[in-house]
Amino acid sequence: MILIEMISLIQQNKKDMFDSNQIIYFRIDSFRISENIDYLITVLGYKPYEIGVITFATSKPNRLKIQYDFTSEKVKLFSEVKLFRKV
Repeated sequence: MILIEMISLIQQNKKDMFDSNQIIYFRIDSFRISENIDYLITVLGYKPYEIGVITFATSKPNRLKIQYDFTSEKVKLFSEVKLFRKV
């Protein structure tokens, strides 16, 4: 349910302020990240280069690049994800 709410929030923010940047923090099962990115691209219309996702596995150079791209408005949706695994 949280993912549906998150996607709805992203969708509403994009509708209200089309060119604005968004920062989203959330916990997600590691298997769901690509599903959500695909949804953001195919349904909400984001371009792949407009989405930046940082996880614990993201290298420092890639983190810095995503942060730079966000501040320079190349990346429109930035998310820092805390991953967890289902046990």
